[in-house]
Amino acid sequence: MEELRPNDQRARYAIAMIWVILFLNTIILILEGIGLMIYEGFIPAGSMSDFVVWLYLTGHSYASILVFIAAIVSITTFIMWFRRAYYNIGLRVNDLLYGNGWAAGSWFIPVINLYMPFQIMKDLYKQTEKYMTFCMKEPYKGNLKTNYVNLWWTLWIISGLINYFSIRTSWNIENVDLTTLNSFIALTGAISQIALCVVTIVVIKDYSDAEKVLIEEQPEELENGLTPP
Repeated sequence: MEELRPNDQRARYAIAMIWVILFLNTIILILEGIGLMIYEGFIPAGSMSDFVVWLYLTGHSYASILVFIAAIVSITTFIMWFRRAYYNIGLRVNDLLYGNGWAAGSWFIPVINLYMPFQIMKDLYKQTEKYMTFCMKEPYKGNLKTNYVNLWWTLWIISGLINYFSIRTSWNIENVDLTTLNSFIALTGAISQIALCVVTIVVIKDYSDAEKVLIEEQPEELENGLTPP
């Protein structure tokens, strides 16, 4: 039987980049909150020095640029981890929903990317849990339930919708009402991104812990001829 490929390092890279995005979105959340209070008059604009205004605008601009760059790197590291994880479990079971190539390709195809990555993640969790329950010497006692997977995908969709509306309103930023609305949407977007980051870290860590056991432990099937369920 073919050995599983190491995936722990990819998981660490993916989690590290998500922490970077979480940190940057926390900065944006604070700055957007300040901006919204300025627009609504809770903080008098005249009381702010030119340096503070410059610091606010510059900090917001740089944080937004860094989030964009970090998001590209994070998506890349996540998909690399995701595809390797699906490839590995495909070496142990024969009834996966999709080929491992879809674990990467499904993210880039319109419409399909609204549901297939979610299906693959649930399949990854369920097939791994079933395999480790029936084919390992000792059943895995860690957490491989799909509760967080459902929440993860819900937050992913919500975050995508908020980003879409944020881009649409930013086209009319000269309108004062839309400026306030865009600031509120950006604030909501930062909150959703932070929540998504936290849940995604949990999802990766839960599966990574199980995958390490799957790689390190000698499956019982190799000793007594059992086949994966």
